[in-house]
Amino acid sequence: MNRIWDYNGNVLWEYRYPADEQGRSTETLTVSPHDQEIINFVSSIRGAGYINDVENVTNANLVGIMGRESAYTGREVGFDEVMNSNMNLGPDKLEFGPYDIPHFPPVPGTSPV
Repeated sequence: MNRIWDYNGNVLWEYRYPADEQGRSTETLTVSPHDQEIINFVSSIRGAGYINDVENVTNANLVGIMGRESAYTGREVGFDEVMNSNMNLGPDKLEFGPYDIPHFPPVPGTSPV
């Protein structure tokens, strides 16, 4: 928890919790995940490095898309198939006003795409 180890078990990085009023480490205190997220964010601003969650968020979104397509087609859909797909769920032309997306509810297990 709050440490990064190498394959040999050596600690490469460790978050140093601030000391309390008596100078003791607050590491033994239970920190909620929400508070830990704020601690990590503030620490990154103060010079402990930057937070880059782009790859994690992108992969989470891709897994959601794969799940949706699996439900709609009734078959297993993999990463490569989604990445190489020519499916476009948006309008042909991006502009304000009416749009040309067909309105039909998907029926699970029946979509040909």
